[in-house]
Amino acid sequence: MALTTAIATVASAAAYLIVWVTLFTTSPIVPATAIGLIVGLSAAINLYGVVYLTGRTGQSWGRRMMGIAVVDSRTGLPIGPLKVWLREVLRAVTVVSDLSVFFDSRGAQRGWADLACGSRVVIATRPATVGVQS
Repeated sequence: MALTTAIATVASAAAYLIVWVTLFTTSPIVPATAIGLIVGLSAAINLYGVVYLTGRTGQSWGRRMMGIAVVDSRTGLPIGPLKVWLREVLRAVTVVSDLSVFFDSRGAQRGWADLACGSRVVIATRPATVGVQS
């Protein structure tokens, strides 16, 4: 998932850059400014869409479409933006983390990033809400 997010960010940034450079190239500084704006905008959208939404509701836009949520393994509530950020960094740094779910000796299919953050992925019947227990 983290690799997919990174690829989508790079692809969207490249598309925006091509459009920007094609339409507005009048001086050498414009492409550098465009790159900064596009990368910053893409990062902000990903931080909100992945880190903030998943931390507060358990679901990013993609997780909501797939009907899954990331929750605390003990309480079943969303894990919060800080733990989501740590989870995504661990997943991005150790691509093997996504494959580690197949080697979970407990049979819970939790990856290394999930184990480090105390989270698990569940099927969401409805969006998770902070502070509300079923």
